[in-house]
Amino acid sequence: MPLFGFSASDLEAIRRAVAAAEAESAARPGAAASWRTTCAGGSPRVRTARTPPRIPAGTPARVPAKTAPGRRRRLNAAPAVALLLLAWPAAAAAKDVPYLSARVVDEAGLLSAAAKQKIEGELAALERETGDQVAVLVVASLGGEPLEEYSVKVAQTWKLGQKGKDNGILLLISRDDRKMRIEVGYGLEGQLKRVRF
Repeated sequence: MPLFGFSASDLEAIRRAVAAAEAESAARPGAAASWRTTCAGGSPRVRTARTPPRIPAGTPARVPAKTAPGRRRRLNAAPAVALLLLAWPAAAAAKDVPYLSARVVDEAGLLSAAAKQKIEGELAALERETGDQVAVLVVASLGGEPLEEYSVKVAQTWKLGQKGKDNGILLLISRDDRKMRIEVGYGLEGQLKRVRF
């Protein structure tokens, strides 16, 4: 039965060629056979490894501890590439922060025009009285992004509150996720009581 398409006589010729190449390689000092193949015509082709250069006595070795002499150490880039490929969809799927066009930004269309105008007026009056800035953001969905991370990203982008006082508040509502979060600046944490919904 032929092995890999070779007949018994072909296999015997290959075996003899390899044995002859090994004998020739062993006869030459300093040459080690690293791989052997047989050409189509049946003649052996042997590739020998180079002998390492001689290092003078007293020269410190530069070979890493875990690498065998004469072998190069390869870095495995597969974990780094895998992390990059895993992080890429997460970065691409991150929800963008909308432009702060007013005190109430309703991207989901949840509020009527009258309700939006009323809330805007109350927030403007609060800012005139206390100096505290309050903004409301209503989104349709977070798109899989965690509520906490997105609310912090919006608060940092919008930079609510006065400089040095950090007296801003963000009310984030996600309609489809049925979630809500209030981000409070450090300047108002002592004045605002904890609210549970």
